[in-house]
Amino acid sequence: MKVCSICGAKYHAKWLCLNHYSLMRSRLDPLKTAEIKRKSAEKNREKRLAANMNAEEKARKKAWNAADYQRHKIKRVARQKEYVAQHKHEIRRYNAAWKTENKVRVLELEAAYRERHPVRVRVSKKAWYEKNKEQWKVYGNARRAREVGAEGSFTKEEVRELLEKQRGKCAVCRTDIRSKMHRDHIQPIAVGGTNYISNIQLLCPDCNFQKNAKDPVQFMQSRGFLL
Repeated sequence: MKVCSICGAKYHAKWLCLNHYSLMRSRLDPLKTAEIKRKSAEKNREKRLAANMNAEEKARKKAWNAADYQRHKIKRVARQKEYVAQHKHEIRRYNAAWKTENKVRVLELEAAYRERHPVRVRVSKKAWYEKNKEQWKVYGNARRAREVGAEGSFTKEEVRELLEKQRGKCAVCRTDIRSKMHRDHIQPIAVGGTNYISNIQLLCPDCNFQKNAKDPVQFMQSRGFLL
């Protein structure tokens, strides 16, 4: 039995099966080809109209949502604030867990934000520093301690308590340091001192610069104290 040279089906005419013979005839017949093109164009036109309608519908929905948000913005913001206030601990735990699991992504987002808003970032950092000068200095001490491998840490609250114990005066020269003070490691961390509050004393800038990384006993003796 003879079969189609294309698909292997039984001959219909010449060397082609029925399907391929019809396809060949449609290609050879200009009228039939034009009819096929017309039907295809109508079908595609319907698809295009449907796509345009979907795009218009999406645009309408977007505009309606934007207008609805503006109409109820105050209520929405109030509800969000209320929710955050009621679930702040859960939100913090969730955010902390997400940041821990996505450290690389967090760094990418932070870098992209800094690149997009350099002025805003500078203003924000400056405002935070002006508001948290004590915390900034605590962070600096902790960073230096980590760099030399010193153990321990302290908080700004502990620094305030120490300032009260020293009655607001330098531990060496007894000048008032409430306006400007330096946190000094009694036993320098460069020679094995810790970064715990028990190894911290508050000095005026001059005394701190003079002490630097000297042995505490030798420094105090050089200032006339009999230790």
